Amino acid sequence: MKIKVRREAAKCTNCGKINEFYYLSDFSYGERLVLFHNGMSYAYINLLKDDVYNDFIDKVKSILNLHQKEFSEEKLQNIINHIFGMTCDRIQESEIDFAMNHKKCIYCAADDFEDLMAEPEKIICVEMPNVTHHAWKTLDDAKKVQRIEKALMENKVI
Repeated sequence: MKIKVRREAAKCTNCGKINEFYYLSDFSYGERLVLFHNGMSYAYINLLKDDVYNDFIDKVKSILNLHQKEFSEEKLQNIINHIFGMTCDRIQESEIDFAMNHKKCIYCAADDFEDLMAEPEKIICVEMPNVTHHAWKTLDDAKKVQRIEKALMENKVI
């Protein structure tokens, strides 16, 4: 899918090569760029139109209620960001990471960049994969709840 993004370019402090970083408009409510390929590639998701997302949130809230756990909205969102990737199909053999917001150098995988942009910011159109949930949708509700509960336990939430 082709989408319009804000492109910034920064020089890696490790290898000195220039990397591109993409951001959606501040007015892109519900839309999000997420990372895969260990933080070196982007995928697009519109959470407002994603039928799995709200169902996932409801299931997480139900499980937390059963375990008598209460969290602020911010903490709940952090929990969901940390585990929602389990519902997503792999892209180019890589898992999607909703929690990762720090990009890595596509040349050396370092994660430190110069503060000043290497080039002026631009608005461009880029081809980007969509996040999908085909495998997750084949599971029945009991299996989904079981997997979510396991992820919450592994992350020491319950």
